Amino acid sequence: MWTSRAIWRSPSLWNRTLRWQETAQNNTSGEYSSYSSTTDVFFTFTVERRYTNLWVAPYSQYQTLLHGLICGFREKGWNYQQIADWCNSNDLTTPRGKKFLNAHAQSIVKKKHLRDARLSKRYPWKVSNFGVSFVDKTCIGN
Repeated sequence: MWTSRAIWRSPSLWNRTLRWQETAQNNTSGEYSSYSSTTDVFFTFTVERRYTNLWVAPYSQYQTLLHGLICGFREKGWNYQQIADWCNSNDLTTPRGKKFLNAHAQSIVKKKHLRDARLSKRYPWKVSNFGVSFVDKTCIGN
Protein backbone atom coordinates (compact mmCIF):
# COMPACT_ATOMS: atom_id res chain seq x y z
CA MET A 1 0.00 0.00 0.00
CA TRP A 2 1.29 3.46 -0.90
CA THR A 3 0.56 6.44 1.33
CA SER A 4 1.38 10.05 0.59
CA ARG A 5 0.62 13.34 2.32
CA ALA A 6 -0.50 15.87 -0.25
CA ILE A 7 -0.52 19.64 0.09
CA TRP A 8 -2.48 21.50 -2.53
CA ARG A 9 -1.96 25.22 -2.72
CA SER A 10 -4.87 26.85 -4.43
CA PRO A 11 -4.12 30.45 -5.25
CA SER A 12 -7.24 30.66 -7.34
CA LEU A 13 -10.28 29.58 -5.33
CA TRP A 14 -9.26 30.00 -1.70
CA ASN A 15 -7.22 33.17 -2.13
CA ARG A 16 -9.92 34.77 -4.30
CA THR A 17 -12.48 34.10 -1.57
CA LEU A 18 -10.14 35.37 1.11
CA ARG A 19 -9.28 38.49 -0.91
CA TRP A 20 -12.98 39.19 -1.52
CA GLN A 21 -13.67 38.97 2.20
CA GLU A 22 -10.73 41.24 3.06
CA THR A 23 -11.69 43.71 0.34
CA ALA A 24 -15.33 43.73 1.43
CA GLN A 25 -14.27 44.53 4.96
CA ASN A 26 -11.86 47.29 3.91
CA ASN A 27 -13.83 48.77 1.02
CA THR A 28 -17.22 50.15 1.94
CA SER A 29 -17.98 51.50 -1.54
CA GLY A 30 -18.77 47.98 -2.84
CA GLU A 31 -16.17 48.13 -5.61
CA TYR A 32 -13.72 45.28 -6.01
CA SER A 33 -10.20 46.64 -6.24
CA SER A 34 -7.05 44.73 -7.12
CA TYR A 35 -5.89 43.73 -3.69
CA SER A 36 -2.75 41.74 -2.95
CA SER A 37 -3.48 39.18 -0.27
CA THR A 38 -0.93 38.65 2.45
CA THR A 39 -2.32 35.23 3.33
CA ASP A 40 -1.75 31.93 1.53
CA VAL A 41 -4.26 29.13 1.93
CA PHE A 42 -3.25 25.46 1.82
CA PHE A 43 -5.62 22.52 1.51
CA THR A 44 -4.01 19.34 2.92
CA PHE A 45 -5.16 15.74 2.76
CA THR A 46 -3.85 12.16 2.81
CA VAL A 47 -4.35 9.77 -0.11
CA GLU A 48 -3.96 6.01 0.25
CA ARG A 49 -3.90 3.94 -2.91
CA ARG A 50 -3.46 0.16 -3.08
CA TYR A 51 -2.01 -1.52 -6.16
CA THR A 52 -1.88 -5.28 -6.72
CA ASN A 53 -0.05 -5.40 -10.02
CA LEU A 54 3.17 -3.43 -9.51
CA TRP A 55 5.32 -6.52 -9.88
CA VAL A 56 3.88 -9.55 -11.58
CA ALA A 57 5.85 -12.64 -12.56
CA PRO A 58 4.96 -13.17 -16.22
CA TYR A 59 3.52 -16.41 -17.50
CA SER A 60 5.96 -18.30 -19.70
CA GLN A 61 4.98 -19.22 -23.23
CA TYR A 62 4.75 -22.86 -22.15
CA GLN A 63 2.38 -22.06 -19.28
CA THR A 64 0.23 -20.01 -21.64
CA LEU A 65 0.20 -22.90 -24.15
CA LEU A 66 -0.84 -25.43 -21.51
CA HIS A 67 -3.59 -23.20 -20.16
CA GLY A 68 -4.92 -22.60 -23.67
CA LEU A 69 -4.91 -26.32 -24.48
CA ILE A 70 -6.64 -27.30 -21.24
CA CYS A 71 -9.32 -24.62 -21.60
CA GLY A 72 -9.88 -25.60 -25.22
CA PHE A 73 -10.36 -29.25 -24.31
CA ARG A 74 -12.68 -28.29 -21.42
CA GLU A 75 -14.85 -26.31 -23.84
CA LYS A 76 -15.12 -29.46 -25.98
CA GLY A 77 -16.42 -31.36 -22.93
CA TRP A 78 -13.30 -33.29 -21.92
CA ASN A 79 -12.68 -34.03 -18.25
CA TYR A 80 -9.33 -33.41 -16.56
CA GLN A 81 -8.28 -37.07 -16.67
CA GLN A 82 -8.78 -37.19 -20.46
CA ILE A 83 -6.77 -33.97 -20.82
CA ALA A 84 -3.93 -35.37 -18.66
CA ASP A 85 -3.88 -38.60 -20.68
CA TRP A 86 -3.75 -36.63 -23.95
CA CYS A 87 -0.88 -34.45 -22.66
CA ASN A 88 1.09 -37.55 -21.55
CA SER A 89 0.52 -39.30 -24.90
CA ASN A 90 1.80 -36.19 -26.73
CA ASP A 91 4.93 -35.90 -24.53
CA LEU A 92 3.82 -32.71 -22.75
CA THR A 93 4.90 -32.29 -19.16
CA THR A 94 3.85 -29.98 -16.38
CA PRO A 95 5.69 -26.63 -16.16
CA ARG A 96 8.03 -28.30 -13.64
CA GLY A 97 8.76 -31.20 -15.97
CA LYS A 98 6.61 -33.92 -14.38
CA LYS A 99 4.10 -36.36 -15.83
CA PHE A 100 0.59 -34.92 -16.11
CA LEU A 101 -2.11 -35.96 -13.67
CA ASN A 102 -5.69 -34.79 -13.69
CA ALA A 103 -4.96 -32.64 -10.61
CA HIS A 104 -2.20 -30.83 -12.53
CA ALA A 105 -4.59 -29.86 -15.32
CA GLN A 106 -7.21 -28.70 -12.81
CA SER A 107 -4.60 -26.74 -10.83
CA ILE A 108 -3.36 -24.90 -13.91
CA VAL A 109 -6.87 -23.66 -14.71
CA LYS A 110 -7.68 -22.81 -11.09
CA LYS A 111 -4.44 -20.90 -10.42
CA LYS A 112 -4.72 -18.92 -13.67
CA HIS A 113 -8.28 -17.94 -12.75
CA LEU A 114 -7.22 -16.82 -9.24
CA ARG A 115 -4.23 -14.91 -10.65
CA ASP A 116 -6.37 -13.04 -13.18
CA ALA A 117 -8.93 -12.16 -10.50
CA ARG A 118 -6.21 -10.85 -8.15
CA LEU A 119 -4.50 -8.77 -10.83
CA SER A 120 -7.70 -7.23 -12.15
CA LYS A 121 -9.07 -6.26 -8.72
CA ARG A 122 -9.32 -2.52 -8.19
CA TYR A 123 -9.29 -0.94 -4.76
CA PRO A 124 -10.92 2.41 -3.99
CA TRP A 125 -8.84 5.44 -3.10
CA LYS A 126 -8.94 6.45 0.56
CA VAL A 127 -8.80 10.19 1.08
CA SER A 128 -8.64 11.42 4.67
CA ASN A 129 -7.12 13.93 7.08
CA PHE A 130 -8.53 17.00 5.38
CA GLY A 131 -7.29 20.33 6.59
CA VAL A 132 -7.04 23.98 5.67
CA SER A 133 -4.00 26.03 6.71
CA PHE A 134 -3.59 29.78 6.51
CA VAL A 135 -0.10 31.30 6.32
CA ASP A 136 0.21 35.01 7.04
CA LYS A 137 3.00 36.41 4.83
CA THR A 138 3.25 39.78 6.59
CA CYS A 139 5.71 38.32 9.08
CA ILE A 140 7.94 36.75 6.43
CA GLY A 141 7.88 39.63 3.97
CA ASN A 142 6.06 38.11 0.96
